[in-house]
Amino acid sequence: MTRASRDRIERGDVVEVRGEMREVKAVRRKERRPEDLVLVFTSGPALRVRTGDVSAVRRGQWRVR
Repeated sequence: MTRASRDRIERGDVVEVRGEMREVKAVRRKERRPEDLVLVFTSGPALRVRTGDVSAVRRGQWRVR
C-alpha cells in the first residue's frame, strides 16, 4: 500500500474514515507539524491525520487507520 502525502491526496479523492466514505474538498499541511495533514471534506468536520496513518486502497481512494 502507498503511504499518503500532500502531493498524492487531491481534491475529489475519496477517503474511508471510521467506515464512512468521504470526499476530499481540500488538503492542508500545518507548518509546525509537517508530518500531519488536515483533510477538509465536502460534508462533515475536517480531520487531522499523520501521513503514516493514511494508505492508498487504489488510485483516488484512501483509508485512514
